Amino acid sequence: MALIPSLLPTLLAAFTPEAQRGRMLGIVISGQFSGILLSRTFSGLLAQQWGWCTVYALQLQLWQRFGRLRRSCLCQALLFGCFMALWSSMALHLGGPPWRFGPAWIGSFGLVGLVSIAAAPAIGRLVDQIGPDCIVLAGVLTAAAGVVVLGLWPRSLLALALGLMAVDLGVQGSFVANQARIYALKPAARSRMSGQLFLTAYLGAAACSAVISGFWATWAWPGTCVFALMLVLLALLMERDTLPLFVGGWRIGDSNP
Repeated sequence: MALIPSLLPTLLAAFTPEAQRGRMLGIVISGQFSGILLSRTFSGLLAQQWGWCTVYALQLQLWQRFGRLRRSCLCQALLFGCFMALWSSMALHLGGPPWRFGPAWIGSFGLVGLVSIAAAPAIGRLVDQIGPDCIVLAGVLTAAAGVVVLGLWPRSLLALALGLMAVDLGVQGSFVANQARIYALKPAARSRMSGQLFLTAYLGAAACSAVISGFWATWAWPGTCVFALMLVLLALLMERDTLPLFVGGWRIGDSNP
């Protein structure tokens, strides 16, 4: 998210006629610098009046107010933790017997992510059609199926590729749907809520990667798959209220926060 302001002028220049490019860039740059300066003024007034922690307390108010925000953040943290735990261990798994692959072959497994990239527009359309809750749950179930495949057929390269593909598709699909879910809560606070979603997701990923590094020597790939499945089942537990509606094929829409 922090890269967007620096990328916006380049994107604008690509889509603006040359005769109007300078004027439009001037408007954008002016807006960016105004935001930087006025944000300092605003935060300074808050710090003077109520202390510097006030800005962070404003974000915590969103967390306390919206249950769907907490649910989305924690669900995505669990799924992204599962994702990173598996990918962190995959290099060790493929580097060991029977394959003993080198870095190039191990890195080639990253190409399975092209499936989720290609599917992202279709997932976005499904979010609009049947609501984000169903897509989040579908993502959790898809990731769970992928983990099961990885655990049952650890010596099959095809199974490993398909399992990783399913996990990646489930996690990325749920990310799209969770963003849509929280953006509907309070349009004026979308940036802050998005920041919380990304923060919790990456904290979950970092924590789970650290856990894997601690028990890999003892439990190796089977332990990793069990751990990943536990994370997905916890995410499924959080989305349990959606399951009857998902099975019935109803449109969820946005429920009360």
